[in-house]
Amino acid sequence: MHNQNGPPVQVRHHERLLTRSSMMLLQATLSGMGVGLLPMRLAQRHLESGALIRVLPELSMAGRPVYVSYLSSRSLSACARAVLDKTLALALPLQREATQSAPSSNH
Repeated sequence: MHNQNGPPVQVRHHERLLTRSSMMLLQATLSGMGVGLLPMRLAQRHLESGALIRVLPELSMAGRPVYVSYLSSRSLSACARAVLDKTLALALPLQREATQSAPSSNH
């Protein structure tokens, strides 16, 4: 995790639930299972309603890269092009959100 005012920080925790689904993690957090590291786009409305409370507001997660590989020497099938286009459509707003919420490197 990144601290707005300093070097990266490690937070010790013990997982009660491991999932690749942000929606499942959101539901588990809302049902009181524990603390969840959620994307702001999913948590925002629940933070505003008071259903969730932000803990450790001075920390944020660094974005993780996503790679899409394909042979440039071949034209993509319509299906592969649709998957690539959808991936980019979903990833670009997340990249902008991460860039805007990332700690400034200017001290």
